[in-house]
Parts: sequence; structure tokens; C-alpha cells
Amino acid sequence: MNIHKITEYCGTYRSVSFSAKHNVFWWAKDNPHWTYYITIGLNRLPDRVNPESFWLTETNEDGYYSCHRIPIIGDIYFHGRLTFYLKEDRGLRCVTLGCDYNHIWDRNDITGNLFEYSFDYVFADVKKTIDSFLDLVPEYEKLEGEG
Repeated sequence: MNIHKITEYCGTYRSVSFSAKHNVFWWAKDNPHWTYYITIGLNRLPDRVNPESFWLTETNEDGYYSCHRIPIIGDIYFHGRLTFYLKEDRGLRCVTLGCDYNHIWDRNDITGNLFEYSFDYVFADVKKTIDSFLDLVPEYEKLEGEG
């Protein structure tokens, strides 16, 4: 039997929804890792940033969206870099952006093992990401009741 254990922390910070997950996969149980995501409602984006530009339609030759090339999206801070993009239409369209700590294979300088992050460390990165987004689009925070 193969079992994954995922602990998820969800909330909002400065009116932006986030999710942070600590993943322990059966195939890498000695190497748990973190991911985190922010969700942006397109209805809360001001016209000046062209909300439609967040709703990507074209993929590259490998079938992936080239998120890092899109203004605002590509400018948001993420640990390592942006590695996840998902668009959803649940009556209100939103995009979820995120990163995976194992993509940069962080190593402990002393042991050479992968660095083991804590929730506090990851949450500091979540806040840094949201602060980075709100530095680019400060109106988003002011439109909290919009969606």
C-alpha cells in the first residue's frame, strides 16, 4: 500500500488566500517537502494590470504555461521561483500560483542533506510572496469585499 501524508495550512494574509502544504510521499518518506500557493481573484484586479492577462491561454511546446514571462505574475517573489499555475472558473475566475521547495534542491551546508524547513520558515516566504504581489497591485488588498 502506498500512502501520502499531506498536512495543509490554509488562510489569508493581507486579504490574499494561501495554502501551505507539508508533503510526505510514500516514495520519498525520508525527504518531506513543502509547497505553497496563493490564489488571486481576477475580479479584484484593477483594469490597469489587465486582469485578462492573468488567464493564460497559450502553452509552450512542452504544454506548460510560460507564467514567468507575464507581467505581474512573473514579477511576484516565490521561493526558488514560480513552479505552479492553475486557473479555475467557479463563477468567479481565479488563478492559483505556487512553488515547490524541492525544485531548487536546497541543501544543508553542513550535512549535505536536503534542508528541512519549518512551518514558520515557509509562512515567512508566504508572507513575502503576498507582500511582493501587493507591492505590485496594492489595490487588490483594498478590494477585499469584492470576491
